[in-house]
Amino acid sequence: MAAYIAPISWGLGDLVVSLPAVQALIDAGQATYIVTRSHLQEGLAGRIPGLAGSVREPEFEPAALGAGDRYYNLRDHPLQTGYWWGSPQFECDYPGYTINDILSRICLDLGLQADFGTLKPLSHVPCRQAKDKVVFLPGTDGSYKSWPLGSWLELSERLSGQGVGCLMVGQPEASEAVRALISLALPWSPTPLLSDALDLISSAAGVVGVDTGLTHLAVHQGIPTVALYRHRPVYVRYYDHTANLQAKPCAEECTRSSLGQCYNHLTDFKSFKPQTWHCQLPEDLRCMTAIGVSDVISRLQRHLPARFSLLAGTSKNPRT
Repeated sequence: MAAYIAPISWGLGDLVVSLPAVQALIDAGQATYIVTRSHLQEGLAGRIPGLAGSVREPEFEPAALGAGDRYYNLRDHPLQTGYWWGSPQFECDYPGYTINDILSRICLDLGLQADFGTLKPLSHVPCRQAKDKVVFLPGTDGSYKSWPLGSWLELSERLSGQGVGCLMVGQPEASEAVRALISLALPWSPTPLLSDALDLISSAAGVVGVDTGLTHLAVHQGIPTVALYRHRPVYVRYYDHTANLQAKPCAEECTRSSLGQCYNHLTDFKSFKPQTWHCQLPEDLRCMTAIGVSDVISRLQRHLPARFSLLAGTSKNPRT
């Protein structure tokens, strides 16, 4: 008897936030397989203790399952198929719901006893390169979620001035922000495999990241994490080791643009790229500029080990 489970959506972060549901099946003693929804979700199966394996969605045939097998499709639920999360209608019908609330409700309706308040870290290999360092995760599939380049550089400079090393992780071929910061000499460590990124992040003293899959992975691993979100984010998660900073509200023109990119389907597995949109405002007026460097440092100060003496001094950037 086997259980197959497909994450809430196509991205790496969607897989990571769905892991407590996967863990519930494993803990119940079932041979559990993840149905990966895009190439972005491949590379972690071998690091999930107790997982029997994974299968790509295009190659998965629910109709061919055995009599005792079960398929849990976290997308096949009215909360997923009937709403665009974060839309006015969703906020009206489910006020205050965030991703753990959504997943808890879906799992309950599917008969899964998942505990989203408890995270079981994935196995990793310690990485000396990240020891005692703060890892930066600036890359994201949506530029509208990006933090200004100058803020990352200032954060690195101020932490370094306090004797705290910084290291950036991300794929330059997939992220304009990562490419730009590499060109500006921000320390960067190549991670060709997703498992390489997992090892490095899991070995860090702390993480600062935008709303992206690797940031959700850091949270899952129990690493002190300062996550930088847009206003009223659905994917925000609250744990003792996390600090969540939110931007000011989006401009109306940005909200209209984001709703115009709504979709609830997948395309070809290998070539799938998420639909995205770009902020409609000049860079210095974008909502993410409202998150200040001093705010980030003060949150790190609370979460990092006591051996680090971080000081939130006066910002050089007038917007922060």
